[in-house]
Parts: sequence; structure tokens; C-alpha cells
Amino acid sequence: MDRRFVEATRQAFQEKTGLGDTDFWQESWPGGAAVAHDQLGENYAYHHGARILGWQAHGDRCGGQPGISNEEIQQRLDAVIAQKAEKFPVATHFRIFVTEGVVSIREITSGGK
Repeated sequence: MDRRFVEATRQAFQEKTGLGDTDFWQESWPGGAAVAHDQLGENYAYHHGARILGWQAHGDRCGGQPGISNEEIQQRLDAVIAQKAEKFPVATHFRIFVTEGVVSIREITSGGK
């Protein structure tokens, strides 16, 4: 996760979900959840009881998705979240998109909206 957004994102996620400092795992990789990645971490967390899952990407010059617009990154993120909601149907899913000064986080209901 881009160091510009780590703390603000963690705080927003905890406020939205009610989770405490040690109640969740956090994993990041270049491009965020909007790109293909190794699924070992998410599978581990889910199989060890995680039922609140947050899927995040950031705009404003994403190093893992160079040259991609904020809008396209969000479209990619939405597509991934739809897949994750099918993969982990029992979990509550949150969409997190961050730009300079703005953390947008919302719960995803059935149908990915």
C-alpha cells in the first residue's frame, strides 16, 4: 500500500467495521486489490475466521498501475470485488478507494453495489 494512505485507510476501515487494532490482517501489493495477485493471504485469513474483508486500491498515481486513470482503477477494483464476493459469500465486503485527502469506504451488498 502506498505510504501516503496507510494510516488514514486503516483508521477508516476500523471506524467503519468496528474492528480493533489487532482484529484483522492487512496485506498489500503493487496495484492493490484491483490487480491479479497471490491469493494465499486472503485464503489464510478467511480460513482462520476473517468474515469482514476490505478490498482496496488507490488512485492519484498508483505505482502498481502506472498510467491508469482513477476511473479505470475503480472499474478494475469493482470487478475484483464482484469475484471476491462470489468466492467468499459468507463474508461482509468493503470497497475502499483512496485518493489524496479522501478515503472512500462502503459496504458492498449483494450484486456488488
